[in-house]
Amino acid sequence: RLFCAVMDFYPTEVEVKWFRNRQEETESVVSMEVLQKGDWTCQELVLLESSPQHGDTYLCQVEHSSLQHPIRQHW
Repeated sequence: RLFCAVMDFYPTEVEVKWFRNRQEETESVVSMEVLQKGDWTCQELVLLESSPQHGDTYLCQVEHSSLQHPIRQHW
């Protein structure tokens, strides 16, 4: 499993995508409920249920209205 944690964002609308070898993964993605914290910010955890193979590349991409460009984290 790979985890993508998105922390301290507001407003609550956020889009998190997983990619394996540059192809978007949809079937193996599990999104937890967005949690609102006491300071009005939110957090979300998005899992990718996958068995990595040698040479695979993974990317978590976060899009939010507060960002000029998506944030991408490579694994």
